[in-house]
Amino acid sequence: MKKYLIIVILFITMTSFIPLKKKWIKTKKENIVLFTRPDNYTNYTSPNSETINECLNEGIACVKEINEKLGVNFDSDIKVYLYNYDEAKEQIGTNAGGGAIPTKRIVLYTYTEEHNYDKKRNRTRYIGVHEYVHIVSFNELGISKTRLFTEGYATAIDGSYGGKEIEQRLNQNKMKTPSELLDSEDMFEGDFYPQSGFFIKWLFNEYSIEKANKLFVMTKDEIKSEFEKITGEKYSLMEKKYSDYCDKYFANNK
Repeated sequence: MKKYLIIVILFITMTSFIPLKKKWIKTKKENIVLFTRPDNYTNYTSPNSETINECLNEGIACVKEINEKLGVNFDSDIKVYLYNYDEAKEQIGTNAGGGAIPTKRIVLYTYTEEHNYDKKRNRTRYIGVHEYVHIVSFNELGISKTRLFTEGYATAIDGSYGGKEIEQRLNQNKMKTPSELLDSEDMFEGDFYPQSGFFIKWLFNEYSIEKANKLFVMTKDEIKSEFEKITGEKYSLMEKKYSDYCDKYFANNK
């Protein structure tokens, strides 16, 4: 599922939030403020009251999970705008997902009646964890300066990409080193998201989330130069350990 995070940010910036001024139904529960379209606003079905409640509960559960995993206590309001499927592409640049504006604590997403089921969390996935990770991480840890940590955190904590577990999306022949992932601004999204999430999950387990959180706000050069100071191991050793881990993973999962 494409996120189009940068596209969404640029679109909203250029239009000065004009799309957000159109007619919405506002519903709030705890710190999730959900905006949905009224009935018959477009030709596509708008969310009903049951769906609205499930979306609110999903958002609350997502933030709780992210807080627990990152060791933070985010409790600010998050505004979630659900665009009907037949208007989403024009309004936010995609009708296959959406994106977040972390600094404004806003999620822009497509509402469709076809939903994936999150088996891990035993609930219907309307928006999912990914976009909420962007908001919580940027507001609690600071602004990430690399694509690897921005999307890697979100994908690692979500655990999936395009409705499948990230491990199912990996291709041994396309695996990149951490340095290559840091420099892969133009890497194909379908390869980058699973690999970035896979690496960050390993980083969490190998060095702790607390230490990874310190790397989150660093530039590419700072991550490499400060890695030993933060983790106690040289960056080059980390890369070798990750390479060995990948080799072992694929050997055991043929």
